[in-house]
Amino acid sequence: MRFLFFFLTVLSGRLAAQTLPPASFPELTIGQWQQHLPWQRAFYVTQTPQKVFFSTEWAVVEIDKADRSPRFITKVEGLSDMGVRIVRYNAAVNSLLITYGNSNIDLYRLDKGSVINLPFIRTNTNIAGDKNIYDVAFDGKFAYLACGFGLVKVNIEREEVAFTTFTNGLKVLSCHLYKDHLYMGTDEGVYRIPVNDVNPIDFSRWQALGPGQGFPAGLPAAAFATYKDRLYVGMGNKLLYYNGNTTTEVETRDNRSVLYLTTEGAGLVIGWRKDTNGEVEYLSPQE
Repeated sequence: MRFLFFFLTVLSGRLAAQTLPPASFPELTIGQWQQHLPWQRAFYVTQTPQKVFFSTEWAVVEIDKADRSPRFITKVEGLSDMGVRIVRYNAAVNSLLITYGNSNIDLYRLDKGSVINLPFIRTNTNIAGDKNIYDVAFDGKFAYLACGFGLVKVNIEREEVAFTTFTNGLKVLSCHLYKDHLYMGTDEGVYRIPVNDVNPIDFSRWQALGPGQGFPAGLPAAAFATYKDRLYVGMGNKLLYYNGNTTTEVETRDNRSVLYLTTEGAGLVIGWRKDTNGEVEYLSPQE
């Protein structure tokens, strides 16, 4: 099996985007103002068929795929906060789901250019401890949020919470849907539950996947991706895949851990991290 390697820097939990050439700005007259924001460092990248979006500390940057022209989406355009972290495109509602470092959430409606704020995690005083949002997964018009306190399901169309599963102190780092189960990766391993379970908010109903299913015990599960009908899982320094019954180890690194998996392109992209340095590995569809 051959892999194609790219070397990039890993920044704040996600892969750095390519540094683009400076935008050309129109001349200003007296009394006019223009934003000049740092945008070469990206935390998270997503795309639509026509656009690429990436998050920076101060803005979401939109890049047109045809001419590579940039556009800033900031508080001036209606965003509710600064400190953008995750930005994910949901085709079912043609919207960006944007999360912030303070656990705030925005829905950016691409067809209208409007912003809907969903502050229910940030403002909920009943949630103690870690409110960070570590991952987002979609199922049609629903979003699953992997949080420091558990898993939250959100109805994007109705802009409301469907349910919350509190994980008794386990930090949920990732979430994913594979076949007929909902998976969440915690700082102590992988859990799953049937998507049609009658009471998913009860954490005791979730099945822990451990050595009996081929998963290593006690390792954090930071990333999931479905590729070639297999569930790929990044657990510590190991990359595994699971077919619903058995687990196969694909690769182990002595000095790096799996940070990120994505199949937004044709192949599988694996982000490996050590401190602030990273490496991106690409598995092409032909292999």
